[in-house]
Amino acid sequence: MKLPTGKVPPDILLERILPKSGYRREDVVIGSGIGIDSAVTRVGDKYIVISTDPITAATNLIGMLSIHITTNDVIASGALPRWFLSTILLPRDITIEMLDEIIGDMHRNAKKMKMQIVGGHTEVTPYLESPIIVGTAIGVTDKYITSGGAEPGDVVMMTKTAAIEGTAVIAYDHEEKLRDRGVSASIIKKAKKMIYKTSIYPEGRILLEKFRERIHSMHDPTEGGIFTALNEIADASKTGLKIFLDDIPVDKTTIAICNALEVNPYLLLSSGTLLFTVERDYADTIREYLMKKGVKATVIGEVIKDREKRILVDKSGERALPRQEKDEIWKLY
Repeated sequence: MKLPTGKVPPDILLERILPKSGYRREDVVIGSGIGIDSAVTRVGDKYIVISTDPITAATNLIGMLSIHITTNDVIASGALPRWFLSTILLPRDITIEMLDEIIGDMHRNAKKMKMQIVGGHTEVTPYLESPIIVGTAIGVTDKYITSGGAEPGDVVMMTKTAAIEGTAVIAYDHEEKLRDRGVSASIIKKAKKMIYKTSIYPEGRILLEKFRERIHSMHDPTEGGIFTALNEIADASKTGLKIFLDDIPVDKTTIAICNALEVNPYLLLSSGTLLFTVERDYADTIREYLMKKGVKATVIGEVIKDREKRILVDKSGERALPRQEKDEIWKLY
């Protein structure tokens, strides 16, 4: 049986991968699982939050993306990142200048988060067409947060807009195709700039420092986009969801890019967005505080008790919240 491109399907993970996790240690609080952003282990009275992610579908600014994508998971688990390691695999035609650019991007972005790159491995590897970076980020916290903490009655909120990462990756990697389909140079330029919004560190730090006690769950939407990440929150929390499509913000630039290539923005790479659920009475306070700090925040739905119901409300009425394990980005490769 041949596996599809992209994330390994959940049924394969559940049957063939997740049960084989080696020795079961008592200090592991959260281990491998579907829809879980990070592993959490206990050391004394502290929790160590660990996450790893590859950069495979992008070829531009991958040094920056390796920092953002990996640290996003740690932040969504309730910790600010402290340490970073990377495995950098390079194609044979790589130049010293290209490597300098990758490392420089990693250095600058790690420094902004007060995070140190403490190790890793770098090599030129046969058969690769473009660089691949696998990053591991580590943080420490007194209280972790999971994607599985949503409670019935919670309000579902998100920061920024949908498909931030996917919009930028498409603009960089498929610029010629976009031009051929009538997308203007100014739209493509705006789309490329969205790559600098792929970190949730600014809003994550605010939420963890100011509102940690009011937040029940957090999740970093990556492959499969907003819809898949919402389903993962419901899976992990054993709850249902009622989401209002018209309330999910999508940037006009994203709409133009996605329409041109017939890609669904709600199922497209969405690093840079933070999904979280909070006590209803505090939703307005949190939204207004984030907005004052320059972070767009939106209420997009609510958590409901019936775990069998994942409802998407749009102009035509109610339907099942779509779920697609294979990200829309892979249609283009």
